[in-house]
Amino acid sequence: MIRNPILDEVRNNVDSRPIPWKGLNRANIVTEDEVQSFESLGKLTPPERLEQVRKDAPRYAGIVAQILSKDGREDLVKYLVLFIAEYSSTVPAFADSLVGIDEVWHCLAKMLTRGDEQIATLAAASLAALTKTKLNEETSTAFFDYVVDTLLCAGSDEIDQKDLGAQLLATVLQNNASRVPFRKYEQRAVPELGRLALTAPLQLQYSSLLVLWILSFDKHAGNRYLNQFNIVPTLLDVAQRGVKEKIVRLCIATLANLVRLIPQAAIPVIIAEGAMTNGKVLPDRKWNDEELQSDLDYLNTTLVEAFDSMTTFEEYLAELQAHKLRWSPVHRNRAFWMENIDEFRKDDWAVLKRLVALALQSKDNVTLAVACHDIAAIVHQNSDAVQVISRAGGKVRIMELIGDSDNDVRYEALRASQVMLQHILA
Repeated sequence: MIRNPILDEVRNNVDSRPIPWKGLNRANIVTEDEVQSFESLGKLTPPERLEQVRKDAPRYAGIVAQILSKDGREDLVKYLVLFIAEYSSTVPAFADSLVGIDEVWHCLAKMLTRGDEQIATLAAASLAALTKTKLNEETSTAFFDYVVDTLLCAGSDEIDQKDLGAQLLATVLQNNASRVPFRKYEQRAVPELGRLALTAPLQLQYSSLLVLWILSFDKHAGNRYLNQFNIVPTLLDVAQRGVKEKIVRLCIATLANLVRLIPQAAIPVIIAEGAMTNGKVLPDRKWNDEELQSDLDYLNTTLVEAFDSMTTFEEYLAELQAHKLRWSPVHRNRAFWMENIDEFRKDDWAVLKRLVALALQSKDNVTLAVACHDIAAIVHQNSDAVQVISRAGGKVRIMELIGDSDNDVRYEALRASQVMLQHILA
């Protein structure tokens, strides 16, 4: 079961209040058989209880479902939901028995919005444990609503709350089927996970990276990492300044997964982020973790081979694909623009249109300055580019950037507008 201060506090609170089984039986809330089943468990040691539930998993699943279906007392509900969370995590046969009972799913989903934080926390932990075994599509929306919106992305910076949200996601997303309904939550969850991976304390940083690593086994999620969420710079940054080996391991393993699953998309982006500036993703260091060293060797070898075989134009395309331009040598190389102007003209100026789109969307000052510089260089080589830039919205954007607060952006935007004007008047 998940270890988290919030969940531990709830667990301790429930464990400290014994259930009055005989009184509940007299009130006709539970049957004599149900009383005997739970009282007999209470007399056993934890390992013995585990073994007893394992031996009689279907019966305990049926009893829990039967009692939960009634509108029971708060202390009884908490006890039963904690029972589900603990034994679904440790006894596969118990989880297998519960996942086939629709009423259990519906009861747990309702508890997420019941208004009792402790019950909601336990219900989320129970749903996570069950969903790891089997996805229930009808309750997945309620689960992700609660975990993403109430825990992970809530306005507060409550560390334990966000850590609980990340751990619940990591549990559920181990089931491949859960990644499909999660896609509509990625737009909120993944950027927050990336932010926490950069700025959070160690435990929350680890939990956030763990979710990103699990998602990197999904090719579709990997493409969104590269094109929508810009996760690669975060992974490289955290890995390069990582003190704890387990943190570095998750970053490198995630990058290695991306390269294995979607090499054509991932390799140019990682290279464009400057990962191979010194010929290696990370400086030489003695690693105790063999899997980390293996992934690192794989990344270094694969990226060096790709980088060495790249033409200057492919290097340029890699930066575009990463949505992040930098002052690499190709930009100030006049010969590059002369030799590759035909590449920019191909497919109705497709690469130029991507460059203009980046200038329209980016908020990074270096990217904006370089984009303006490159637009001027392309126009200088072929004045037909002016109309393409204007139709794509680039002319208006450049005029806006002339008033930018950054000196480099202002200078390059002014220079680009002057070059465009010269070719219009020529």
